[in-house]
Amino acid sequence: MKYLFWSLCFCVLAMACGSQETTQTAQETPAPKAKPVAAKKATTATTAKGAVKWLSMEEAMKLNEKEPKGLIVDVYTEWCGPCKMMDRLTFNNPEVAALMNDYYPVKFNAESPGEITFQGKTYKNPTYKPEIPKNRRNGRHELVGKFAVRGYPTLVVLDEKLNVKKNLVGFKKPEQLVPELKSL
Repeated sequence: MKYLFWSLCFCVLAMACGSQETTQTAQETPAPKAKPVAAKKATTATTAKGAVKWLSMEEAMKLNEKEPKGLIVDVYTEWCGPCKMMDRLTFNNPEVAALMNDYYPVKFNAESPGEITFQGKTYKNPTYKPEIPKNRRNGRHELVGKFAVRGYPTLVVLDEKLNVKKNLVGFKKPEQLVPELKSL
C-alpha cells in the first residue's frame, strides 16, 4: 500500500511538471562556443499588460549601474514544480508584477551553463552536462552558492550595491508575496 501511494504521488508530480510550459531565458539555452550564454537577452514571461519585465543578470546589472534600485532574482530550475506554479500563478498577478518591476527583476536558472561575472568574480556551473534533458537535474551554478540559496524557488533581493538583502524561499501566492515585497 505504501508503495502504491508513493507511485501515485510520483505520477501526479511527473504529470504536473511535464504539462507546464516554461519561459526560456538567456541562462537556459546553451549558446554557440563563440558567444557566451550571458550575452543573450532574457525574454519577458508574458506579454500581458502589467507583466514582470524579466531581464538577464547582465542586463539588470548594467541598468543598476546607470540607475541603482536593486535586483530581485528569481532562482528556479526546469524540474521545479513550485517554480512553474509561481510563473503561472504569482508572477502574472498585476500587483506582484508592479512591485517586482520597482526593482530589476531577473530570471535565473540555477542549473544554467553560462558564465556570469558578478561583483568582479566569474561564476559558472562546472558540473553542467549538455546531454542531460532540460527537465532533469544538471549541476548547480556557483552563483546560487554566492546567494546562499537552499531551495527552489527562491527570490533573492539585492540592494543597490548588489549585496544580498533578503531571500524569500519557497512558493508564494500573490497574497503572500505582496506584503513581503512591500516590506522591502
